Amino acid sequence: MSERFVPAVAAPAEPREELVGARPAEPREAPRRRPSGRLQPRDVRVITAITALAFLMRLLGPIMPDIATHPLSWPPVRVWGLGHPYQSPNGYIFDEVYFAQDACKDLVGITYLDPEPPLAKLVIATGIVVGGTWLHYDQGRIVPPGKTCEAEGTLPGFGTWGWRLASLVFGTALVPLIYLIALRIWPDRFFATTAALLMTFDGMSFAQSRIGMIDAVALALLLLAYWVFHLHREARTNRQWWWTLTALGVTVGLSVAAKWTTLAALGTMILVLSAGWLLNKTRLQAGSGGWSLGSERWRRLTPLGPRDRLVRGYVYLVFLLVIPAAVYTLSYFRYNSIPQCSTVAASGLEVPSTCPTNAVAAPALRLSKFGPMWIPVGLDAGLYIHQMVVHDQWAYDYHAHLTATHTYGSAWYSWPFLLRPVAYYYQDNLGVSDVTHQVLRAEVFNLGNPAIWWASIPALVYCGIYAVRRRRYAPALIVIAFLAAWLPFSRVTRVLFLYHMFGGLPFMILALSFALAQLRHARFRLSLGSTALPVLEGRHLAIAWILLVFVVFVFLYPMWTALPISSS
Repeated sequence: MSERFVPAVAAPAEPREELVGARPAEPREAPRRRPSGRLQPRDVRVITAITALAFLMRLLGPIMPDIATHPLSWPPVRVWGLGHPYQSPNGYIFDEVYFAQDACKDLVGITYLDPEPPLAKLVIATGIVVGGTWLHYDQGRIVPPGKTCEAEGTLPGFGTWGWRLASLVFGTALVPLIYLIALRIWPDRFFATTAALLMTFDGMSFAQSRIGMIDAVALALLLLAYWVFHLHREARTNRQWWWTLTALGVTVGLSVAAKWTTLAALGTMILVLSAGWLLNKTRLQAGSGGWSLGSERWRRLTPLGPRDRLVRGYVYLVFLLVIPAAVYTLSYFRYNSIPQCSTVAASGLEVPSTCPTNAVAAPALRLSKFGPMWIPVGLDAGLYIHQMVVHDQWAYDYHAHLTATHTYGSAWYSWPFLLRPVAYYYQDNLGVSDVTHQVLRAEVFNLGNPAIWWASIPALVYCGIYAVRRRRYAPALIVIAFLAAWLPFSRVTRVLFLYHMFGGLPFMILALSFALAQLRHARFRLSLGSTALPVLEGRHLAIAWILLVFVVFVFLYPMWTALPISSS
């Protein structure tokens, strides 16, 4: 085992894989669960270092290495930063034109209609407030009541920096969150470190962390829910069991309030909990070396919480359905504090400026502004629920019956192969290169790192086989969570894009990290005729692949940051 990467706890490592051509190794006992939820000091140092790297890369890019073309230039490197305006004159990239506007309208109290839940747009609005209030990023004046939010000269903080701050924070948070989840499901620091590094250097994760869209917010809340879920599964006292279950209900509600697709995580959690209950009650041995449904990897010998299974079922029903529903309902507090029409025409996205005579145009919740916060001072509960139901019904119909096509649309089954990336931004004729004497262009592509995405396909297959043959929880969870995030899109009839695979990306990364963690235990003895070649260490191959991911990231960096390059 490498001295650089050691297990996070003093637990025996997983058995070395007996690969074709590999030297057989002595079997070892698989890692046990971490005896404590506390991180080791070394884990904190690793998380801090990788997260700081990810944050600075996302904050400072695009980075212009002028020294590469002009060795005597000064400064040798220029940093454009997160707020680079890109699309002149307003600065929008792709769906920023919708989500940034919606966040601004939330702040100034203008009605709008968008087919996504409200929470992530409120988070974007928080970034605008932080940018304009505490970071003193002021791009203009307060917009008068009744005026539409525009890109310039409207609201303090409303600009490229302001509406991208939320994605920067939540997109960076994906790195420590996937590290924490990895340690929970398989306590091996190499596995967790690899997952954090792959999340740092994946192109889709990188691009979504720099754009004012809701996806990074929703995915970070989803991973937070998965982490809390494993804290709950590993609770050691009844007090921990109840507190973690409460936190799980809240985090699930927050993730669904950011984007409906995160419901896949709730389905995965219910499946795992149900399997754990079944395996705790059932013993079935199929042959001497076959499956044992009483595998301790899936069940607790001494379950906490209510012992009566009927009561336990009602408790989970309340905490995993009722509490998330309550959190989801509360997320509409700002949307319902703005006068809304109670009927929505299915023909358009925007609420008409005047409501029909048979519609209600009154706020369901009255708020009073106190500094940067809103304080509720009045509530019409019936109208509040009604407006929320009207919005969600319209949003469902919008997604279910959308017939529009798009140049960058792609089929769900093509996403892992990266066959059709989405061009978020394109600008041509940006000058002439001093080196190649060709016209420069800049692009932002929503494209995953091929060294991660393509390798994750066999890695997911490996995890599935490993879970069946070795009866291990970690690879089984990875495969189930990935399929839950991916397969539901096979039933969606509207136009889809590659970025809809973003919810499955963490589990693609975990699958590849798990495969590399297993590979590092192998040793390959090769021979050429009668000549024995040097032993090939699996850990060297694993580290080499991580380096390949970094090299591919550097190669495609201009395509993720709109760094001007020649067409060739």
